[in-house]
Amino acid sequence: MMAPSEKKVKMTDEQMYLFLFSQRNTNAFHEYWITSLEGELDPIQLEKAAQMIVDRHEALRITKFKDGYQYISSHVDFKLNHVDLSVTSNLNDEIMLGHIKNEIDRPFDLTEGPDSLMRCTLFKIADKRYIFVFVVHHLAADGWSLGIIRDELITLYSNDSMHSNLLPEPVSYSSYLEWVESRGAEQREELESFWIERLSRTCKPNMFEMTNDSSLLGSKGVESFVLDVELVNELKKFSKKHAITLYMSLLSAYRILLYRLSDNEEIVIGTPVSGQLLMEANHLVGHCVKMLPLYVDLDDEKEVGTFVKEVKNEVQTATQYQHFSYEELMKLAQSRNIALSLPEIKTVFNMDKKLPGSITMPGLSITNNVELDEQLAMESKYNLFLDIVEDSNGELNVKFEFDKGIISEEVCKVWAMYYKNLLVQMVQNETMKLYELEM
Repeated sequence: MMAPSEKKVKMTDEQMYLFLFSQRNTNAFHEYWITSLEGELDPIQLEKAAQMIVDRHEALRITKFKDGYQYISSHVDFKLNHVDLSVTSNLNDEIMLGHIKNEIDRPFDLTEGPDSLMRCTLFKIADKRYIFVFVVHHLAADGWSLGIIRDELITLYSNDSMHSNLLPEPVSYSSYLEWVESRGAEQREELESFWIERLSRTCKPNMFEMTNDSSLLGSKGVESFVLDVELVNELKKFSKKHAITLYMSLLSAYRILLYRLSDNEEIVIGTPVSGQLLMEANHLVGHCVKMLPLYVDLDDEKEVGTFVKEVKNEVQTATQYQHFSYEELMKLAQSRNIALSLPEIKTVFNMDKKLPGSITMPGLSITNNVELDEQLAMESKYNLFLDIVEDSNGELNVKFEFDKGIISEEVCKVWAMYYKNLLVQMVQNETMKLYELEM
């Protein structure tokens, strides 16, 4: 058998930025999902399905990064890791959680290869009971990609033939990189002018200056709650009335929350933008996400209804120029020595649709381990990250992820309550001035 060939392509600015932070061996950039499996499982079939996915998607065959380039192999052998915990005496949740965390934390070799930046481990915990842990480095796959990989793994495993024609034709990651390069060249001058003008103002200090416990700095805490269908429907009616999206309503409340906590009228909120959507490439796996900085000035004398329209204008304006990423802005400021007001993004807002929580496959029942996921002590990417997921039942799952070295669990619990209170008041009285909203 011939040795695999290797393709050398430039890293994106987003990847370069991420690569530098990954040198700390941090697990903050390990994307993963944890799934419970129960029933008759065929590990060989599962491994074959995973190998086919690696064969289909170039980004999963990235083996190393060096001098601003990423190296994509024509073939990478993929092996499913097996760990039999059923023979462990006194197996409990704490022991199991330790094994899972070790697997997620285990660093990838980003500079030497030759393995994929994706791995799968199957923990057997009892007869016909397993926990499946999927881990991929964020340099090779983003959140959108995780959904594609999960769907393809289920489809391929569920079909004995395992033909690739069961799945849509994938878009190659190298074609995406070429598209990004050409798109940026076409609009470069216009994009640069927009962001230079936008960021040339003086920026006020960031709100996250308090310290909770420096020994916990970088450790991620989670505070979650659910917005019931009744309130979600009221928010949707409110959004429709003001010709905005549900996303914009939720973002508006978050912006008000940050202002009330910091008394800072000008805060930068980062929001992830999917490169797959920009390219209209639904079946693209890779690191395609861009961070879009949103600047929403706030005047607390304005009414709620007026403010949400201003948030809409900011989102729409910034979205028109989203091909120029936050990482490119930093590079531009450094290369031209431009005095841009470019603060580090320390708070992020994101909203997604949720994958089904429970799926049935031939001979198997599958359930996502959301509770187990939240028990894992992972590293925090940001000081505060508000992640909202709309599930198939119409509820909104609201999750605040926070840096425990800066924000205590007790404080974040109160902030989460404040956020819900703001949403309730917004839909009840749109003519209230922002300063009248009670926390």
